[in-house]
Amino acid sequence: MDGRREPDPLISVIIPTYNYGRFIADAVESACAQTYTHTELIVVDDGSTDDTKARLAPFGARVRYLYQSNAGTAAARNTGIRAARGAYLAFLDADDVWLPRKLERQLDALRRGEGAGGAYGWCGFIDERGGVLPQVIRSAHDGSVLEALLLGHFFYFDTSLVRRECFERAGLMDATLKNFEDWDMALRIAQAGYEFVAVPEVLVRKRVHAHSMTHNRQRLTHYERCVLDRAVKALPPEKKWRDITTAAYRRYFISNAIMHLRDHNRREGLALLAAGVSLQPQVLTYPGLYLRLLEGLLPWGYQSPEAAIDRLNSTAPEAMRLVRQFLSSPEHPPAIRRRRRLAWSNCMLAFAIAHARARRWSNAAGFLIKAVAAQPMGPVVAALAKLRHAWSTSRRGRDHGWHRVARAGPQ
Repeated sequence: MDGRREPDPLISVIIPTYNYGRFIADAVESACAQTYTHTELIVVDDGSTDDTKARLAPFGARVRYLYQSNAGTAAARNTGIRAARGAYLAFLDADDVWLPRKLERQLDALRRGEGAGGAYGWCGFIDERGGVLPQVIRSAHDGSVLEALLLGHFFYFDTSLVRRECFERAGLMDATLKNFEDWDMALRIAQAGYEFVAVPEVLVRKRVHAHSMTHNRQRLTHYERCVLDRAVKALPPEKKWRDITTAAYRRYFISNAIMHLRDHNRREGLALLAAGVSLQPQVLTYPGLYLRLLEGLLPWGYQSPEAAIDRLNSTAPEAMRLVRQFLSSPEHPPAIRRRRRLAWSNCMLAFAIAHARARRWSNAAGFLIKAVAAQPMGPVVAALAKLRHAWSTSRRGRDHGWHRVARAGPQ
């Protein structure tokens, strides 16, 4: 070796946009402000009719602007992939922003991780004006992540940095998918044998605004199911994957149930919850199921244990009404009906844990009494141990990560 440093690889930053002129400058500025500077920025305008092009004019030659007729986000990303010259590709949604060290930290992780096709980071949230919201998506899955991806799309694709060769082997994004095309792409990259590396820090902030939250929930549920069905069909027939498949569909039904319930689609939400619980009725005995419901009823950007604790006075009564309505249905199969008392006991235990973490000890004691009354022969000792742990960690000033003091069950 002659001691010369290997040149920095080119990273192509692909930004699809459609009528997001009011946000596009923030996104591009965050890409320009990266500490890793050997980049090209490609904005793919997917048929915008607003002032997007004018908003990009101040960036001059720093941005390659490509316009196409409206074809959807996946098609716009594919246009960017085809035009990209870099050995690494990164995707940034036009209404989101990167933190300055995003590319630097992920490239370092990929250089250290042999066999890794992509690196991703944690994701925070901001409101329409850029104010930081409490929710943070933290994931730490490294290596082969196919199983973890089947059990939930645990990272956003636009938080990742991906080697170009992944697309050469796994193909481009599926433009027929109008939602969840990024989860589909991540699954296909993992199924092609590539690993992922986690960078455990917030590197991206996703913006929550009126348009980003305007979704047809039925359509989202449909496309998520399409992606899951396709991924499962490609799995080998071994028992391990059959068990994982059952858990994957359980997670799909329950997570969509909670989203429907948050959107006040109670009938559809309870039906989806019944479908998920029917696959694995034992999840009714996981306090984590009810803690997840407490979080899931909050607006997007606020779904965190801390926010759920702050809003217990509003979330707990609604969650209790939903659980009571679900458990009282006479249409459930015997496997669910047999667990009604134990399910209600664990629901009360979950609320006791939540109140204990909020240091509302009298409320926590009240819910614990209800838990014991619902199932006198239940795991009272374990319940007391969990509450004791909640109390001690709260006194020591630790965070409110309650999934460490209750079996989380479905995520």
